[in-house]
Amino acid sequence: KNFLEVRGKACNAIAISFICQFCMGSHSQAVFHFNSGRDALAQGNFQAAEEEFREARRLQEAQLGLVDYETAKSTNYLAYCLWKQGDDLESAESLFREALSVYRMEDNNEPDIIDLIGNLSSVQRDLGHLEEAEQHLRECLEVQKEFLGSHHSDVAQTLQKIGFLLITMGNIAQANEMLLECLDIQQNNPQFPCSAVITTLSCLARNAELANDYSDAKAYLIQALELAKQENDRGEIVKTYITLSQAEQKFEHLKESEEYLLLARDLAKLQEKPYRWQNLAQIDKFLGCLYLSMSRYPQAEDSLLLSFALYSSIEDSVSQQAFVATKLADLFSACDNTTKQEEYINKALVLCRNSPAYHDDPITVEVLEKAGDFFHKEGNLTLARQIFKEMILVCKKIYGEAHPSVKNGIEQLESIHDDIHDRNETKQFRSPDTLRASHSPRSDRQVGASIHKNSPDREDCLELINIRTGKSLGSQVDSRGVQYAVAGGILLSGCLAFGGLLYLHHNK
Repeated sequence: KNFLEVRGKACNAIAISFICQFCMGSHSQAVFHFNSGRDALAQGNFQAAEEEFREARRLQEAQLGLVDYETAKSTNYLAYCLWKQGDDLESAESLFREALSVYRMEDNNEPDIIDLIGNLSSVQRDLGHLEEAEQHLRECLEVQKEFLGSHHSDVAQTLQKIGFLLITMGNIAQANEMLLECLDIQQNNPQFPCSAVITTLSCLARNAELANDYSDAKAYLIQALELAKQENDRGEIVKTYITLSQAEQKFEHLKESEEYLLLARDLAKLQEKPYRWQNLAQIDKFLGCLYLSMSRYPQAEDSLLLSFALYSSIEDSVSQQAFVATKLADLFSACDNTTKQEEYINKALVLCRNSPAYHDDPITVEVLEKAGDFFHKEGNLTLARQIFKEMILVCKKIYGEAHPSVKNGIEQLESIHDDIHDRNETKQFRSPDTLRASHSPRSDRQVGASIHKNSPDREDCLELINIRTGKSLGSQVDSRGVQYAVAGGILLSGCLAFGGLLYLHHNK
Protein backbone atom coordinates (compact mmCIF):
# COMPACT_ATOMS: atom_id res chain seq x y z
CA LYS A 1 0.00 0.00 0.00
CA ASN A 2 2.78 2.41 0.91
CA PHE A 3 4.58 1.73 -2.35
CA LEU A 4 1.40 2.26 -4.36
CA GLU A 5 0.86 5.63 -2.64
CA VAL A 6 4.24 6.90 -3.80
CA ARG A 7 3.85 5.74 -7.40
CA GLY A 8 5.60 7.97 -9.87
CA LYS A 9 8.37 8.94 -7.42
CA ALA A 10 11.74 7.32 -6.88
CA CYS A 11 11.22 3.97 -5.18
CA ASN A 12 12.84 0.56 -4.90
CA ALA A 13 11.94 -1.39 -8.06
CA ILE A 14 13.23 -4.64 -6.55
CA ALA A 15 10.92 -4.23 -3.56
CA ILE A 16 7.93 -3.59 -5.83
CA SER A 17 8.79 -6.66 -7.89
CA PHE A 18 9.06 -8.71 -4.68
CA ILE A 19 5.63 -7.51 -3.51
CA CYS A 20 4.09 -8.32 -6.92
CA GLN A 21 5.53 -11.83 -7.02
CA PHE A 22 5.16 -12.99 -3.40
CA CYS A 23 2.57 -10.83 -1.68
CA MET A 24 -0.07 -10.42 -4.40
CA GLY A 25 -2.28 -12.86 -6.25
CA SER A 26 -2.50 -12.83 -10.04
CA HIS A 27 -5.53 -10.54 -10.00
CA SER A 28 -3.83 -8.02 -7.71
CA GLN A 29 -0.72 -8.06 -9.88
CA ALA A 30 -2.83 -7.40 -12.98
CA VAL A 31 -4.58 -4.47 -11.26
CA PHE A 32 -1.20 -3.11 -10.17
CA HIS A 33 0.18 -3.20 -13.72
CA PHE A 34 -3.05 -1.74 -15.12
CA ASN A 35 -2.90 1.22 -12.71
CA SER A 36 0.81 1.70 -13.37
CA GLY A 37 0.03 1.79 -17.08
CA ARG A 38 -2.58 4.49 -16.58
CA ASP A 39 -0.08 6.54 -14.56
CA ALA A 40 2.52 6.24 -17.32
CA LEU A 41 -0.15 7.19 -19.85
CA ALA A 42 -1.06 10.31 -17.87
CA GLN A 43 2.61 11.33 -18.00
CA GLY A 44 2.76 10.78 -21.76
CA ASN A 45 5.14 7.83 -21.50
CA PHE A 46 3.47 5.55 -24.06
CA GLN A 47 6.27 2.99 -24.19
CA ALA A 48 6.23 2.37 -20.42
CA ALA A 49 2.42 2.31 -20.47
CA GLU A 50 2.49 -0.25 -23.28
CA GLU A 51 4.70 -2.58 -21.22
CA GLU A 52 2.43 -2.29 -18.16
CA PHE A 53 -0.81 -2.89 -20.10
CA ARG A 54 0.76 -5.80 -21.97
CA GLU A 55 1.71 -7.45 -18.67
CA ALA A 56 -1.74 -6.75 -17.16
CA ARG A 57 -3.37 -8.31 -20.23
CA ARG A 58 -1.14 -11.38 -20.01
CA LEU A 59 -2.05 -11.98 -16.36
CA GLN A 60 -5.77 -11.36 -16.96
CA GLU A 61 -5.83 -13.63 -20.00
CA ALA A 62 -4.25 -16.45 -17.97
CA GLN A 63 -6.71 -16.02 -15.07
CA LEU A 64 -9.92 -14.74 -16.72
CA GLY A 65 -9.57 -15.53 -20.42
CA LEU A 66 -9.70 -13.19 -23.40
CA VAL A 67 -13.50 -12.87 -23.40
CA ASP A 68 -13.58 -10.89 -20.16
CA TYR A 69 -14.36 -7.22 -19.63
CA GLU A 70 -11.26 -6.55 -17.46
CA THR A 71 -9.01 -8.20 -20.05
CA ALA A 72 -10.72 -6.18 -22.78
CA LYS A 73 -10.00 -2.94 -20.89
CA SER A 74 -6.27 -3.76 -20.81
CA THR A 75 -6.46 -4.73 -24.49
CA ASN A 76 -8.11 -1.41 -25.32
CA TYR A 77 -5.43 0.59 -23.49
CA LEU A 78 -2.65 -1.49 -25.07
CA ALA A 79 -4.08 -0.78 -28.54
CA TYR A 80 -4.27 2.93 -27.68
CA CYS A 81 -0.56 2.98 -26.73
CA LEU A 82 0.42 1.23 -29.97
CA TRP A 83 -1.66 3.69 -31.99
CA LYS A 84 -0.15 6.75 -30.30
CA GLN A 85 3.38 5.47 -30.89
CA GLY A 86 2.50 4.92 -34.54
CA ASP A 87 4.85 1.97 -35.02
CA ASP A 88 2.37 -0.91 -35.35
CA LEU A 89 -1.02 0.37 -36.49
CA GLU A 90 -2.12 -3.04 -37.81
CA SER A 91 -1.71 -4.58 -34.34
CA ALA A 92 -3.49 -1.60 -32.78
CA GLU A 93 -6.47 -2.07 -35.12
CA SER A 94 -6.61 -5.82 -34.38
CA LEU A 95 -6.52 -5.23 -30.60
CA PHE A 96 -9.21 -2.52 -30.78
CA ARG A 97 -11.45 -4.94 -32.69
CA GLU A 98 -10.80 -7.65 -30.11
CA ALA A 99 -11.72 -5.32 -27.24
CA LEU A 100 -14.81 -4.02 -29.08
CA SER A 101 -16.18 -7.54 -29.58
CA VAL A 102 -16.10 -8.03 -25.78
CA TYR A 103 -17.48 -4.54 -25.02
CA ARG A 104 -20.53 -5.23 -27.17
CA MET A 105 -21.47 -8.13 -24.86
CA GLU A 106 -21.71 -5.87 -21.80
CA ASP A 107 -24.56 -3.59 -20.76
CA ASN A 108 -24.40 0.03 -19.57
CA ASN A 109 -20.92 0.67 -20.96
CA GLU A 110 -21.79 3.23 -23.66
CA PRO A 111 -19.03 5.73 -22.69
CA ASP A 112 -16.37 3.03 -23.05
CA ILE A 113 -17.80 1.84 -26.38
CA ILE A 114 -17.95 5.41 -27.70
CA ASP A 115 -14.28 6.05 -26.92
CA LEU A 116 -13.20 2.67 -28.29
CA ILE A 117 -15.09 3.02 -31.58
CA GLY A 118 -13.74 6.54 -31.99
CA ASN A 119 -10.16 5.33 -31.49
CA LEU A 120 -10.69 2.39 -33.85
CA SER A 121 -11.96 4.71 -36.59
CA SER A 122 -8.91 6.96 -36.11
CA VAL A 123 -6.53 4.01 -36.55
CA GLN A 124 -8.40 2.91 -39.68
CA ARG A 125 -8.19 6.44 -41.06
CA ASP A 126 -4.42 6.48 -40.46
CA LEU A 127 -4.14 3.10 -42.20
CA GLY A 128 -6.11 4.44 -45.17
CA HIS A 129 -9.15 2.22 -44.53
CA LEU A 130 -11.48 5.17 -45.03
CA GLU A 131 -14.74 3.29 -45.68
CA GLU A 132 -14.36 1.25 -42.47
CA ALA A 133 -13.41 4.40 -40.56
CA GLU A 134 -16.57 6.14 -41.80
CA GLN A 135 -18.71 3.15 -40.84
CA HIS A 136 -17.38 3.10 -37.27
CA LEU A 137 -17.69 6.88 -36.88
CA ARG A 138 -21.34 6.70 -37.93
CA GLU A 139 -21.89 3.91 -35.40
CA CYS A 140 -20.21 6.06 -32.76
CA LEU A 141 -22.51 8.96 -33.71
CA GLU A 142 -25.63 6.82 -33.26
CA VAL A 143 -24.53 5.64 -29.80
CA GLN A 144 -23.68 9.21 -28.76
CA LYS A 145 -27.04 10.58 -29.89
CA GLU A 146 -28.87 7.81 -28.06
CA PHE A 147 -26.81 8.04 -24.89
CA LEU A 148 -25.90 11.78 -24.74
CA GLY A 149 -28.59 13.49 -26.82
CA SER A 150 -28.51 15.02 -30.30
CA HIS A 151 -27.10 18.40 -29.22
CA HIS A 152 -24.20 17.24 -27.05
CA SER A 153 -20.74 18.68 -27.73
CA ASP A 154 -19.34 15.18 -28.31
CA VAL A 155 -21.94 14.68 -31.04
CA ALA A 156 -20.70 17.87 -32.73
CA GLN A 157 -17.10 16.64 -32.57
CA THR A 158 -18.01 13.33 -34.19
CA LEU A 159 -20.03 15.10 -36.89
CA GLN A 160 -16.97 17.24 -37.59
CA LYS A 161 -14.73 14.15 -37.82
CA ILE A 162 -17.14 12.49 -40.26
CA GLY A 163 -17.23 15.69 -42.32
CA PHE A 164 -13.43 15.85 -42.53
CA LEU A 165 -13.25 12.17 -43.46
CA LEU A 166 -15.85 12.56 -46.22
CA ILE A 167 -13.85 15.47 -47.65
CA THR A 168 -10.79 13.22 -47.80
CA MET A 169 -12.92 10.64 -49.61
CA GLY A 170 -14.13 13.30 -52.06
CA ASN A 171 -17.78 13.24 -50.94
CA ILE A 172 -18.23 16.99 -50.55
CA ALA A 173 -22.05 17.04 -50.54
CA GLN A 174 -22.40 14.63 -47.59
CA ALA A 175 -19.50 16.35 -45.84
CA ASN A 176 -21.39 19.65 -45.99
CA GLU A 177 -24.47 18.01 -44.44
CA MET A 178 -22.41 16.76 -41.49
CA LEU A 179 -20.56 20.05 -41.05
CA LEU A 180 -23.74 22.14 -41.17
CA GLU A 181 -25.33 19.92 -38.50
CA CYS A 182 -22.15 20.28 -36.47
CA LEU A 183 -22.20 24.07 -36.92
CA ASP A 184 -25.80 24.26 -35.72
CA ILE A 185 -24.86 22.49 -32.46
CA GLN A 186 -21.74 24.63 -32.01
CA GLN A 187 -23.50 27.96 -32.56
CA ASN A 188 -26.26 27.05 -30.09
CA ASN A 189 -23.79 25.99 -27.40
CA PRO A 190 -22.07 29.04 -25.85
CA GLN A 191 -19.54 26.81 -24.09
CA PHE A 192 -18.11 25.60 -27.39
CA PRO A 193 -14.55 26.85 -28.05
CA CYS A 194 -14.31 29.63 -30.61
CA SER A 195 -11.52 27.84 -32.48
CA ALA A 196 -13.70 24.75 -33.09
CA VAL A 197 -16.51 26.85 -34.63
CA ILE A 198 -14.02 28.73 -36.81
CA THR A 199 -12.55 25.40 -37.97
CA THR A 200 -16.00 24.23 -39.07
CA LEU A 201 -16.72 27.53 -40.86
CA SER A 202 -13.33 27.45 -42.60
CA CYS A 203 -13.94 23.89 -43.74
CA LEU A 204 -17.36 24.81 -45.15
CA ALA A 205 -15.72 27.75 -46.92
CA ARG A 206 -13.12 25.42 -48.41
CA ASN A 207 -15.86 23.13 -49.72
CA ALA A 208 -17.60 26.14 -51.27
CA GLU A 209 -14.31 27.06 -52.98
CA LEU A 210 -14.09 23.56 -54.43
CA ALA A 211 -17.61 24.04 -55.80
CA ASN A 212 -16.53 27.45 -57.22
CA ASP A 213 -19.12 29.17 -55.02
CA TYR A 214 -17.33 32.42 -54.15
CA SER A 215 -20.24 34.06 -52.30
CA ASP A 216 -20.75 31.15 -49.87
CA ALA A 217 -17.02 30.75 -49.32
CA LYS A 218 -16.58 34.39 -48.41
CA ALA A 219 -19.74 34.44 -46.26
CA TYR A 220 -18.48 31.55 -44.10
CA LEU A 221 -15.07 33.17 -43.72
CA ILE A 222 -16.54 36.56 -42.78
CA GLN A 223 -18.58 34.78 -40.08
CA ALA A 224 -15.38 33.18 -38.82
CA LEU A 225 -13.61 36.56 -38.81
CA GLU A 226 -16.40 38.28 -36.88
CA LEU A 227 -16.45 35.48 -34.33
CA ALA A 228 -12.68 35.73 -33.85
CA LYS A 229 -12.95 39.50 -33.41
CA GLN A 230 -15.74 39.10 -30.81
CA GLU A 231 -13.50 36.77 -28.83
CA ASN A 232 -10.54 39.12 -29.39
CA ASP A 233 -8.57 36.05 -30.44
CA ARG A 234 -5.62 37.58 -32.27
CA GLY A 235 -4.30 34.23 -33.47
CA GLU A 236 -7.63 33.21 -35.00
CA ILE A 237 -8.03 36.65 -36.61
CA VAL A 238 -4.61 36.30 -38.29
CA LYS A 239 -5.42 32.75 -39.41
CA THR A 240 -8.79 33.83 -40.85
CA TYR A 241 -7.25 36.80 -42.69
CA ILE A 242 -4.83 34.35 -44.32
CA THR A 243 -7.66 31.96 -45.26
CA LEU A 244 -9.67 34.87 -46.71
CA SER A 245 -6.64 35.90 -48.74
CA GLN A 246 -6.24 32.41 -50.18
CA ALA A 247 -9.94 32.32 -51.11
CA GLU A 248 -9.71 35.70 -52.85
CA GLN A 249 -6.61 34.57 -54.73
CA LYS A 250 -8.35 31.40 -55.92
CA PHE A 251 -11.07 33.53 -57.50
CA GLU A 252 -8.36 35.83 -58.95
CA HIS A 253 -9.20 38.80 -56.73
CA LEU A 254 -5.50 39.56 -56.29
CA LYS A 255 -5.85 43.07 -54.87
CA GLU A 256 -8.24 41.88 -52.14
CA SER A 257 -5.93 38.94 -51.43
CA GLU A 258 -3.01 41.32 -50.91
CA GLU A 259 -5.06 43.55 -48.58
CA TYR A 260 -6.00 40.63 -46.30
CA LEU A 261 -2.38 39.45 -46.14
CA LEU A 262 -1.15 42.92 -45.23
CA LEU A 263 -3.78 43.12 -42.46
CA ALA A 264 -2.66 39.72 -41.21
CA ARG A 265 0.99 40.80 -41.22
CA ASP A 266 0.31 43.98 -39.25
CA LEU A 267 -1.59 41.99 -36.62
CA ALA A 268 0.96 39.16 -36.50
CA LYS A 269 3.69 41.63 -35.54
CA LEU A 270 1.80 42.18 -32.26
CA GLN A 271 1.69 38.50 -31.32
CA GLU A 272 3.92 36.70 -28.86
CA LYS A 273 7.28 35.55 -30.21
CA PRO A 274 6.76 31.89 -31.14
CA TYR A 275 3.51 32.59 -32.97
CA ARG A 276 4.78 35.89 -34.36
CA TRP A 277 7.68 34.36 -36.29
CA GLN A 278 5.63 31.42 -37.56
CA ASN A 279 2.79 33.60 -38.80
CA LEU A 280 5.09 36.22 -40.33
CA ALA A 281 7.05 33.53 -42.17
CA GLN A 282 3.83 32.08 -43.57
CA ILE A 283 2.35 35.49 -44.49
CA ASP A 284 5.52 36.62 -46.29
CA LYS A 285 5.60 33.30 -48.13
CA PHE A 286 2.05 33.87 -49.39
CA LEU A 287 2.81 37.52 -50.21
CA GLY A 288 5.90 36.50 -52.17
CA CYS A 289 3.93 33.93 -54.17
CA LEU A 290 1.19 36.50 -54.80
CA TYR A 291 3.63 39.18 -55.99
CA LEU A 292 5.34 36.59 -58.20
CA SER A 293 2.01 35.78 -59.89
CA MET A 294 1.48 39.54 -60.38
CA SER A 295 5.01 39.95 -61.88
CA ARG A 296 5.94 42.38 -59.11
CA TYR A 297 9.39 40.88 -58.84
CA PRO A 298 11.18 43.30 -56.44
CA GLN A 299 8.38 42.95 -53.86
CA ALA A 300 8.27 39.20 -54.43
CA GLU A 301 12.01 38.95 -53.78
CA ASP A 302 11.78 40.98 -50.55
CA SER A 303 8.91 38.90 -49.17
CA LEU A 304 10.36 35.52 -50.14
CA LEU A 305 13.83 36.32 -48.78
CA LEU A 306 12.29 37.46 -45.49
CA SER A 307 10.18 34.30 -45.30
CA PHE A 308 13.25 32.16 -46.08
CA ALA A 309 15.20 33.84 -43.26
CA LEU A 310 12.33 33.50 -40.77
CA TYR A 311 11.79 29.81 -41.52
CA SER A 312 15.51 29.19 -41.01
CA SER A 313 15.12 30.33 -37.38
CA ILE A 314 12.03 28.19 -36.67
CA GLU A 315 12.34 24.56 -35.59
CA ASP A 316 10.78 21.84 -37.76
CA SER A 317 10.34 24.23 -40.70
CA VAL A 318 12.90 22.72 -43.08
CA SER A 319 10.34 21.64 -45.68
CA GLN A 320 8.69 25.09 -45.70
CA GLN A 321 12.10 26.69 -46.16
CA ALA A 322 12.71 24.33 -49.09
CA PHE A 323 9.37 25.35 -50.61
CA VAL A 324 10.28 29.06 -50.35
CA ALA A 325 13.64 28.28 -51.97
CA THR A 326 11.83 26.81 -55.00
CA LYS A 327 9.72 29.97 -55.27
CA LEU A 328 12.90 32.07 -55.18
CA ALA A 329 14.25 29.86 -57.97
CA ASP A 330 11.05 30.54 -59.96
CA LEU A 331 11.51 34.26 -59.35
CA PHE A 332 15.10 34.30 -60.61
CA SER A 333 14.06 32.17 -63.59
CA ALA A 334 11.49 34.83 -64.50
CA CYS A 335 14.27 37.43 -64.16
CA ASP A 336 16.64 35.34 -66.39
CA ASN A 337 19.15 35.01 -63.56
CA THR A 338 20.27 31.40 -64.08
CA THR A 339 23.07 31.60 -61.50
CA LYS A 340 20.69 32.59 -58.69
CA GLN A 341 18.09 30.13 -59.92
CA GLU A 342 20.57 27.26 -59.67
CA GLU A 343 21.71 28.47 -56.23
CA TYR A 344 18.19 28.25 -54.78
CA ILE A 345 17.41 24.99 -56.58
CA ASN A 346 20.44 23.47 -54.85
CA LYS A 347 19.42 25.00 -51.50
CA ALA A 348 15.93 23.54 -51.88
CA LEU A 349 17.38 20.09 -52.61
CA VAL A 350 19.68 20.17 -49.57
CA LEU A 351 16.91 21.39 -47.25
CA CYS A 352 14.41 18.91 -48.61
CA ARG A 353 16.75 15.95 -48.15
CA ASN A 354 17.54 17.07 -44.58
CA SER A 355 13.85 17.12 -43.66
CA PRO A 356 12.72 14.35 -41.26
CA ALA A 357 9.53 14.02 -43.33
CA TYR A 358 11.44 13.70 -46.63
CA HIS A 359 9.68 10.52 -47.82
CA ASP A 360 6.20 11.61 -46.67
CA ASP A 361 6.11 15.32 -47.52
CA PRO A 362 4.32 16.53 -50.70
CA ILE A 363 6.79 19.44 -50.82
CA THR A 364 9.51 16.85 -51.57
CA VAL A 365 7.75 15.96 -54.83
CA GLU A 366 7.50 19.61 -55.89
CA VAL A 367 11.15 20.35 -55.07
CA LEU A 368 12.46 17.28 -56.90
CA GLU A 369 10.25 17.90 -59.93
CA LYS A 370 11.44 21.49 -60.31
CA ALA A 371 15.08 20.52 -59.74
CA GLY A 372 14.85 17.75 -62.34
CA ASP A 373 13.32 20.13 -64.90
CA PHE A 374 16.04 22.71 -64.25
CA PHE A 375 19.01 20.36 -64.62
CA HIS A 376 17.43 18.71 -67.67
CA LYS A 377 17.13 22.07 -69.41
CA GLU A 378 20.68 22.97 -68.38
CA GLY A 379 21.99 19.78 -69.96
CA ASN A 380 23.06 18.02 -66.76
CA LEU A 381 21.34 14.83 -67.86
CA THR A 382 22.92 12.44 -65.35
CA LEU A 383 21.84 14.54 -62.36
CA ALA A 384 18.39 15.18 -63.86
CA ARG A 385 17.86 11.45 -64.37
CA GLN A 386 18.85 10.70 -60.76
CA ILE A 387 16.49 13.39 -59.41
CA PHE A 388 13.50 12.23 -61.49
CA LYS A 389 14.01 8.62 -60.36
CA GLU A 390 14.04 9.85 -56.77
CA MET A 391 10.92 11.95 -57.36
CA ILE A 392 8.98 9.02 -58.83
CA LEU A 393 9.73 6.80 -55.81
CA VAL A 394 8.64 9.47 -53.30
CA CYS A 395 5.55 10.39 -55.32
CA LYS A 396 4.42 6.76 -55.56
CA LYS A 397 4.79 6.39 -51.79
CA ILE A 398 2.74 9.52 -51.03
CA TYR A 399 0.13 9.58 -53.80
CA GLY A 400 0.26 6.23 -55.59
CA GLU A 401 1.19 5.32 -59.15
CA ALA A 402 -1.72 7.20 -60.78
CA HIS A 403 -0.53 10.68 -59.75
CA PRO A 404 0.28 13.09 -62.64
CA SER A 405 3.77 13.76 -61.26
CA VAL A 406 4.61 10.05 -61.63
CA LYS A 407 3.56 10.17 -65.29
CA ASN A 408 5.53 13.38 -65.83
CA GLY A 409 8.61 11.85 -64.19
CA ILE A 410 8.46 8.78 -66.44
CA GLU A 411 8.09 10.99 -69.54
CA GLN A 412 11.06 13.08 -68.41
CA LEU A 413 13.18 9.95 -67.92
CA GLU A 414 12.32 8.82 -71.46
CA SER A 415 13.23 12.26 -72.81
CA ILE A 416 16.53 12.24 -70.90
CA HIS A 417 17.28 8.76 -72.22
CA ASP A 418 16.74 10.01 -75.79
CA ASP A 419 18.94 13.06 -75.15
CA ILE A 420 21.75 10.91 -73.74
CA HIS A 421 21.48 8.60 -76.76
CA ASP A 422 21.58 11.58 -79.13
CA ARG A 423 24.57 13.04 -77.31
CA ASN A 424 26.47 9.75 -77.62
CA GLU A 425 25.63 9.55 -81.33
CA THR A 426 26.81 13.13 -81.80
CA LYS A 427 30.13 12.32 -80.10
CA GLN A 428 30.56 9.32 -82.40
CA PHE A 429 30.11 11.41 -85.53
CA ARG A 430 32.52 14.09 -84.32
CA SER A 431 35.35 11.72 -83.30
CA PRO A 432 38.30 11.47 -85.79
CA ASP A 433 38.35 7.66 -85.57
CA THR A 434 34.72 7.49 -86.60
CA LEU A 435 35.27 9.94 -89.44
CA ARG A 436 38.10 7.75 -90.81
CA ALA A 437 36.02 4.57 -90.57
CA SER A 438 34.37 3.26 -93.72
CA HIS A 439 30.57 3.48 -93.84
CA SER A 440 28.09 3.04 -96.60
CA PRO A 441 25.91 6.04 -97.59
CA ARG A 442 22.84 4.15 -96.39
CA SER A 443 24.18 3.63 -92.83
CA ASP A 444 25.23 7.30 -92.61
CA ARG A 445 21.72 8.46 -93.44
CA GLN A 446 20.14 6.03 -90.98
CA VAL A 447 22.31 7.27 -88.11
CA GLY A 448 21.82 10.89 -89.13
CA ALA A 449 18.05 10.45 -88.92
CA SER A 450 18.37 9.54 -85.23
CA ILE A 451 19.90 12.89 -84.22
CA HIS A 452 17.51 14.89 -82.03
CA LYS A 453 16.04 17.88 -83.84
CA ASN A 454 17.02 20.19 -80.94
CA SER A 455 20.64 18.99 -80.78
CA PRO A 456 23.04 21.96 -81.11
CA ASP A 457 25.33 19.85 -83.32
CA ARG A 458 22.61 18.70 -85.69
CA GLU A 459 23.69 20.88 -88.63
CA ASP A 460 27.36 20.02 -88.13
CA CYS A 461 26.56 16.32 -88.05
CA LEU A 462 24.39 16.50 -91.15
CA GLU A 463 27.12 18.45 -92.95
CA LEU A 464 29.63 15.77 -92.02
CA ILE A 465 27.28 13.09 -93.29
CA ASN A 466 26.79 14.92 -96.59
CA ILE A 467 30.52 15.42 -96.99
CA ARG A 468 31.25 11.79 -96.17
CA THR A 469 28.48 10.64 -98.49
CA GLY A 470 29.88 12.74 -101.33
CA LYS A 471 33.36 11.40 -100.73
CA SER A 472 32.07 7.89 -100.68
CA LEU A 473 30.17 8.37 -103.92
CA GLY A 474 33.15 10.11 -105.52
CA SER A 475 35.46 7.36 -104.44
CA GLN A 476 33.11 4.86 -106.05
CA VAL A 477 33.12 6.87 -109.33
CA ASP A 478 36.92 7.19 -109.30
CA SER A 479 37.29 3.48 -108.63
CA ARG A 480 35.11 2.56 -111.59
CA GLY A 481 37.06 4.90 -113.87
CA VAL A 482 40.29 3.25 -112.90
CA GLN A 483 38.76 -0.15 -113.52
CA TYR A 484 37.57 0.92 -116.99
CA ALA A 485 40.97 2.44 -117.78
CA VAL A 486 42.82 -0.69 -116.77
CA ALA A 487 40.46 -2.88 -118.77
CA GLY A 488 40.83 -0.60 -121.79
CA GLY A 489 44.59 -0.67 -121.46
CA ILE A 490 44.65 -4.42 -121.29
CA LEU A 491 42.39 -4.66 -124.33
CA LEU A 492 44.51 -2.16 -126.26
CA SER A 493 47.69 -3.98 -125.30
CA GLY A 494 46.18 -7.24 -126.51
CA CYS A 495 45.13 -5.70 -129.80
CA LEU A 496 48.59 -4.21 -130.37
CA ALA A 497 50.25 -7.50 -129.54
CA PHE A 498 47.95 -9.37 -131.93
CA GLY A 499 48.58 -6.77 -134.66
CA GLY A 500 52.33 -7.08 -134.18
CA LEU A 501 52.18 -10.84 -134.58
CA LEU A 502 50.19 -10.53 -137.82
CA TYR A 503 52.73 -7.98 -139.18
CA LEU A 504 55.67 -10.29 -138.47
CA HIS A 505 53.90 -13.26 -140.01
CA HIS A 506 53.12 -11.26 -143.19
CA ASN A 507 56.75 -10.11 -143.62
CA LYS A 508 57.92 -13.72 -143.42
